[in-house]
Amino acid sequence: MKNILIRLLTVLFFFFTATEGAIHAQSSQTKENYRARKSLLWKAEPAGGGKAVYIYGTMHLMPKEDFYLGPGLRKTLLASDVLVMELELNEESMIRAMGKMWLPEGKTLEELMNREAFDSLKSYLLDTLRMQEMQYKMVIRMKPFLATQLFYSDMMGESPASFELVFKSMADSAGMEIAGLETIEEQIAVIDSIPLDEQIEMLMQGVRGENEFGDDFSTMISIYKSQDLDSLYRYMMSEGTNLMEYEDVLLRTRNMNWAQKITELDKNRSYFIAVGAGHLAGPYGLLNLLEERNYSVTPLSTE
Repeated sequence: MKNILIRLLTVLFFFFTATEGAIHAQSSQTKENYRARKSLLWKAEPAGGGKAVYIYGTMHLMPKEDFYLGPGLRKTLLASDVLVMELELNEESMIRAMGKMWLPEGKTLEELMNREAFDSLKSYLLDTLRMQEMQYKMVIRMKPFLATQLFYSDMMGESPASFELVFKSMADSAGMEIAGLETIEEQIAVIDSIPLDEQIEMLMQGVRGENEFGDDFSTMISIYKSQDLDSLYRYMMSEGTNLMEYEDVLLRTRNMNWAQKITELDKNRSYFIAVGAGHLAGPYGLLNLLEERNYSVTPLSTE
């Protein structure tokens, strides 16, 4: 767990790495025009004319050995005018994020949990994850939902790969404009919509081993690498989650907001949009929502 602050900031920016898919999996499948999707890269063309929008489904963080960027994907990004991600990754956003990842001033998880639960968490952080004392003190000041993401972050090794960070580097080198679909304040508001006691329970499920993080994450990576969104969607559907009641604010509402923003983009410019793959599939996924807004959506090869 080296460079813990960098890792925690990365987790904050991509906090839906694992949970968003599981929540999205529970969405209603009643929309009759929902159909299977079998690619990670898509071209969306507005019916009224104008330049296409290209949409790629990412895994925000993944082990470096599983990361691959196909030549077709690179070409599509660099041929676009603007890179759009869930968040605009820049120094200003990072600074703002630093002030929003913590519990209220002076509070720690120790004060919010019963003694038995906190002792279990402390043992897990210090003995299982082998955190140093300074790292441990930092984590127990975090909002519990963000701390939960460390279970996934720790599985990815010391230097996990990120499509978003690679895309940003490529866009910066090419002099491309970079934009975001959301602000850090909007993402933190999503976290804050989940009561602290429920965030703590999610955290403790991982500590108690009730969530099989390793097996679930490995399976998800394998399916993701096959680029079969339909299989990914069905796998996610098989996984229960205690975040289900927050599906609307965590995923469905965000997707609908994003779809609306995409339709309002300048039709004279081409956009490469990179969002978590969990946002693409299903009846309330971005691809289906764009088709409902008269976009023609077709899969592209990343090779």
